[in-house]
Amino acid sequence: MKAKKRLGKFLRLSLERPSVVEIFLTLLWFGLAVITISNAGQDLLYLIILWFGIMAIGAVWALRGVFHLIRSVVRSDDRRLALKRLGAWSVLPVIILLAAGAAAKHNKLLTIRLELSETALQEFVQEVPPGADEEFSEKKRWVGLFQVSDVQHLDGCVRFITTGDGFDDAGLAYCPEGKPPVVGEDSYRHLYGPWWVWERSW
Repeated sequence: MKAKKRLGKFLRLSLERPSVVEIFLTLLWFGLAVITISNAGQDLLYLIILWFGIMAIGAVWALRGVFHLIRSVVRSDDRRLALKRLGAWSVLPVIILLAAGAAAKHNKLLTIRLELSETALQEFVQEVPPGADEEFSEKKRWVGLFQVSDVQHLDGCVRFITTGDGFDDAGLAYCPEGKPPVVGEDSYRHLYGPWWVWERSW
């Protein structure tokens, strides 16, 4: 009997307000979303984790919202308090979803990440000899805030992969002398100055 009361009390408190663990996991999801969005492309593993993460975390937050709405209707004496709690605990997930959506749409995080890493990346590309291909950097290495691999030096441009999903890869191209070279089904999108986003399809 006591166990049932404790369980009921635990569930009621969990629905009334988020736990520290829940807030931590929500912020952790947001951090992973920032890392994924701020790259030149999307990593398939990260996307899967983000998808299942938002489904699980969103279900918990939605359940809490339904709980407070029902409580405000059924218990009219508690209506104001229930709606107040609903509004208070809705702020965090709403802000995080809006921030993640805005960042993904305008792609500003990639520019910020590149600017923070630009000095290290420029020093790195200066070390790449003309004619270098993927064998120059078979192993991944961290340069600034990017994990770099498949480095190539073609027609005055240095380009390298920073992420991939096993089918299509994406990275950056440093081309101070003009537009980057197109090989096969390559495509590019200009960021700023000599920097381009490189998308490589197989």
